[in-house]
Amino acid sequence: MRVTEGMRMLQVRESTTRASARMMEASKQAATGLRVGAPADDPAGFAKIARQSGILYRIEDRLRATDRALGDISLAESSLASAEELMGRARELAVQMSDGSMSAEGRAIAAKEVTEIRQALVAIANTRGANGYIFAGTATQAPPVLGSGAFVGNDNSVDVEVAEGILLRQNASGARAFTAAGGRDILQDLADFAADLNANNVPNVQAMIDNMDAGRSQITRVRAESGIVMDRMRTANQASTMAKGAITAARADEAELDATEAFSALAEAHQAYERSLEI
Repeated sequence: MRVTEGMRMLQVRESTTRASARMMEASKQAATGLRVGAPADDPAGFAKIARQSGILYRIEDRLRATDRALGDISLAESSLASAEELMGRARELAVQMSDGSMSAEGRAIAAKEVTEIRQALVAIANTRGANGYIFAGTATQAPPVLGSGAFVGNDNSVDVEVAEGILLRQNASGARAFTAAGGRDILQDLADFAADLNANNVPNVQAMIDNMDAGRSQITRVRAESGIVMDRMRTANQASTMAKGAITAARADEAELDATEAFSALAEAHQAYERSLEI
């Protein structure tokens, strides 16, 4: 077939168009640093990037949730540490006031301190964190302990996902820390203790030594559980952070261009376009 001048011009125009398109694409990639910015750039690569972005979104959402939960369980652990100290002081008073040589006036003064300890424990039981009242179970929007000392929360678990399909209880059990669900109704024991001191009832005051011991022990148990949960959450957060870094790097490898390669490709495309214009 005879190649006419018109056919040659058509070929030149097509070559110039291709060179222009290549230069424009190279310019866009050099400017954005992206090899794949739209489905048309690389359908399979774009789909892979979309999957990686979805995984990153879930990891970031999980990290935000566990950060809040970690703050609340840390607050619960430190609050229980304070409650433990208060119960230790209550036991010291029970031992001191059990001494037969102690006067009724001395026991009445001790009764006031026991009442203050009880009030402090009510305040601790009603501690509020980022997700609501931390010792209320799932009834997080209202204080779990009334002024009377009645516990109106529950012992239900509030869970947080720390890894794919793995849940941890993020709330400490106020029921088992402060009520008979854990062995002793601590607030009632303290109210009875104060009343026995005011009544100068030595035998009952002596019996309070064991009750204060038992109350402190149940707080210690719940505190220890909270510490274990804290450690597991921190470990899970570290693993999620590492996974986030790895997936972010993999997505960048898939989507981004090396700067040197990008500008080298742009230079080649520009030269090819200039050559086509010369022709």
